Amino acid sequence: MQQISVTTLVKVQNLSVTGPQTADNAEGFVNSLTGSQCQVIIAVGDPQVAAATKVAGTNPQARFITVNGGTAAANVQVVNAASGDDLRNTVKAKLDELARSTS
Repeated sequence: MQQISVTTLVKVQNLSVTGPQTADNAEGFVNSLTGSQCQVIIAVGDPQVAAATKVAGTNPQARFITVNGGTAAANVQVVNAASGDDLRNTVKAKLDELARSTS
């Protein structure tokens, strides 16, 4: 059985929210990612997490990982990590899990 790795299946793009850091403003950026057919969206920061949690309900085809907040749902996984290394390892594990589930 071939091992699936996130490093061979994922294209990473960073989209920072510009302007006021509010959930309403962040929602437009999250919607642009779902409109671009992004399959996994990682939200970091209170406004981004709130926007991702809201947008997830109307975009079941996308998977969301919210960091240190949000509400878990069928397509939303909440990751809590205290340090940068913990966060990096936890997000990588979630991405590997998603990569395996789609192959």
